[in-house]
Amino acid sequence: MVNEEDPSANCTTFQDVLDRAKKRGDISEATEDAFWTVLLSEQGLDENLIEILKLAYFNKSTKMIEGYTVTNPDNKISNIYVAAENGTYTFKIKDIVTGKTYTKKVEVNNVDESIKDKYQVVNSLSKHVITLQNKETSELANFSKAYIIVEGELKDISNIIKINESKNYNYIYSNNLLNRFNGGVNGVENGKEYEFIFINDEGAWKGKAVVQRELM
Repeated sequence: MVNEEDPSANCTTFQDVLDRAKKRGDISEATEDAFWTVLLSEQGLDENLIEILKLAYFNKSTKMIEGYTVTNPDNKISNIYVAAENGTYTFKIKDIVTGKTYTKKVEVNNVDESIKDKYQVVNSLSKHVITLQNKETSELANFSKAYIIVEGELKDISNIIKINESKNYNYIYSNNLLNRFNGGVNGVENGKEYEFIFINDEGAWKGKAVVQRELM
C-alpha cells in the first residue's frame, strides 16, 4: 500500500515502512508499538482488518501482531537464544509479507567457559520437581529465569518459578507446568522429557528433565 501511494518509497519489509514513517515524522520511533499506537488512536481499525491481521501475523508468545518470524541458532522459532559458549551465532529473520529470509549474526564473547559445566538440570528424587544442581557438591541451586522447549519453540516459564525457603533453592513444579490455567504451557505432556534452560547470576544452563505430575 505504501509503494502504491509513493512508488519511490520502495518498501520491501514492514521494517522499511516503520523506518520511512519515522523519517516522515508520522511516528516517534521505528517500532511496531509506535506504529499501532498512532494508527489506532488516529484512524482505528475495522473488525474485518483486525481479524485478518490476527490470523496472519498474531504471535501467541509475544501477544503482538508481527510481520516476521525469527529462527534462532538452535533452529527453533524464537528470538530468544541462550549462548552457553563464546562464538558467533546466526539468527534467520523471515519476512512473512515478502517471503524473503535475512540473517543476523551476533557475536558473544562474555561467557566464562571455566564454569560452563558447573550446573546440571535434574529431576528431584520425587520426580515431580525440576531444578538446578551443582555437579560437584550435588547441592540444589537458585535461578531467576526459566525456559522450556516445546515442539521446537522456546517458552518462558519464569512466572511459575517456586522457591524452597528452608533449603534455599528454586524449582519448577510439574503440576503447575501441566496446568495451563495456572501459568502452564500448552503442548506439555505428562511423563515426557523436555529440554530446559535455567539462568542465574553465573550463566545459562541447559539440560533435559521429565515433566511428571504429582498425584494428590
